Amino acid sequence: MKLTGTILNRLREKNNKTLEELVTEINEKYDIDLKINEILKGESGKSEIGYEKLKCLALYYNVTTDFLLGFDLDKFIDIIDFRDDLEIAKMANELKEKYSMPINK
Repeated sequence: MKLTGTILNRLREKNNKTLEELVTEINEKYDIDLKINEILKGESGKSEIGYEKLKCLALYYNVTTDFLLGFDLDKFIDIIDFRDDLEIAKMANELKEKYSMPINK
Protein backbone atom coordinates (compact mmCIF):
# COMPACT_ATOMS: atom_id res chain seq x y z
CA MET A 1 0.00 0.00 0.00
CA LYS A 2 1.43 3.36 -1.03
CA LEU A 3 0.21 5.07 2.16
CA THR A 4 2.12 2.64 4.38
CA GLY A 5 5.27 3.17 2.35
CA THR A 6 4.94 6.94 2.54
CA ILE A 7 4.43 6.79 6.31
CA LEU A 8 7.46 4.53 6.71
CA ASN A 9 9.54 6.88 4.59
CA ARG A 10 8.50 9.94 6.61
CA LEU A 11 9.25 8.12 9.89
CA ARG A 12 12.69 7.07 8.68
CA GLU A 13 13.51 10.56 7.45
CA LYS A 14 12.26 12.14 10.70
CA ASN A 15 14.59 9.84 12.61
CA ASN A 16 17.48 10.71 10.27
CA LYS A 17 18.14 7.08 9.42
CA THR A 18 19.59 5.72 6.23
CA LEU A 19 18.14 2.48 4.88
CA GLU A 20 21.28 0.68 5.99
CA GLU A 21 21.11 2.05 9.56
CA LEU A 22 17.41 1.23 9.89
CA VAL A 23 17.75 -2.33 8.64
CA THR A 24 20.83 -3.01 10.80
CA GLU A 25 19.16 -1.68 13.95
CA ILE A 26 15.89 -3.56 13.38
CA ASN A 27 17.63 -6.84 12.52
CA GLU A 28 19.80 -6.63 15.64
CA LYS A 29 17.02 -5.53 17.96
CA TYR A 30 14.33 -7.97 16.81
CA ASP A 31 16.47 -10.81 15.41
CA ILE A 32 14.80 -10.79 12.00
CA ASP A 33 16.13 -10.77 8.44
CA LEU A 34 14.81 -7.50 7.05
CA LYS A 35 16.48 -6.51 3.79
CA ILE A 36 17.24 -3.01 2.52
CA ASN A 37 15.44 -3.90 -0.70
CA GLU A 38 12.26 -4.76 1.26
CA ILE A 39 12.21 -1.34 2.91
CA LEU A 40 13.07 0.40 -0.36
CA LYS A 41 10.27 -1.36 -2.26
CA GLY A 42 7.88 -0.90 0.67
CA GLU A 43 8.56 2.83 0.93
CA SER A 44 8.10 3.28 -2.80
CA GLY A 45 4.84 1.31 -2.79
CA LYS A 46 6.20 -1.29 -5.22
CA SER A 47 5.56 -4.09 -2.75
CA GLU A 48 4.17 -4.65 0.71
CA ILE A 49 6.21 -5.45 3.78
CA GLY A 50 5.18 -8.71 5.42
CA TYR A 51 3.17 -8.52 8.62
CA GLU A 52 5.88 -9.87 10.95
CA LYS A 53 8.35 -7.29 9.69
CA LEU A 54 5.69 -4.57 9.78
CA LYS A 55 5.11 -5.41 13.46
CA CYS A 56 8.83 -4.97 14.12
CA LEU A 57 8.79 -1.61 12.33
CA ALA A 58 5.84 -0.53 14.47
CA LEU A 59 7.69 -1.56 17.64
CA TYR A 60 10.84 0.20 16.44
CA TYR A 61 9.00 3.48 15.81
CA ASN A 62 6.77 3.04 18.89
CA VAL A 63 3.55 3.15 16.87
CA THR A 64 0.85 0.62 15.99
CA THR A 65 0.48 -1.40 12.82
CA ASP A 66 -2.83 0.42 12.33
CA PHE A 67 -0.90 3.67 12.22
CA LEU A 68 1.53 2.26 9.65
CA LEU A 69 -1.44 1.12 7.57
CA GLY A 70 -2.87 4.65 7.59
CA PHE A 71 -5.46 4.38 10.33
CA ASP A 72 -5.42 6.49 13.51
CA LEU A 73 -2.93 8.99 12.10
CA ASP A 74 -3.97 11.60 14.66
CA LYS A 75 -3.16 9.31 17.62
CA PHE A 76 0.59 9.61 17.05
CA ILE A 77 0.90 13.33 16.36
CA ASP A 78 3.58 13.51 19.07
CA ILE A 79 5.74 11.12 17.01
CA ILE A 80 5.10 12.60 13.58
CA ASP A 81 2.64 15.29 12.56
CA PHE A 82 1.10 14.59 9.15
CA ARG A 83 -1.38 17.48 9.24
CA ASP A 84 0.69 19.49 6.76
CA ASP A 85 1.59 16.52 4.58
CA LEU A 86 -0.84 16.84 1.68
CA GLU A 87 0.17 13.54 0.08
CA ILE A 88 -0.56 11.56 3.23
CA ALA A 89 -3.74 13.53 3.95
CA LYS A 90 -5.07 12.74 0.48
CA MET A 91 -4.25 9.04 0.73
CA ALA A 92 -5.70 8.82 4.26
CA ASN A 93 -8.95 10.40 3.10
CA GLU A 94 -9.17 7.96 0.20
CA LEU A 95 -8.60 5.10 2.64
CA LYS A 96 -11.36 6.34 4.95
CA GLU A 97 -13.78 6.66 2.04
CA LYS A 98 -12.90 3.23 0.70
CA TYR A 99 -13.37 1.44 4.02
CA SER A 100 -16.19 3.42 5.58
CA MET A 101 -19.22 1.22 5.86
CA PRO A 102 -22.79 2.41 6.25
CA ILE A 103 -24.46 1.34 9.45
CA ASN A 104 -27.66 -0.61 8.92
CA LYS A 105 -30.39 -0.11 11.51
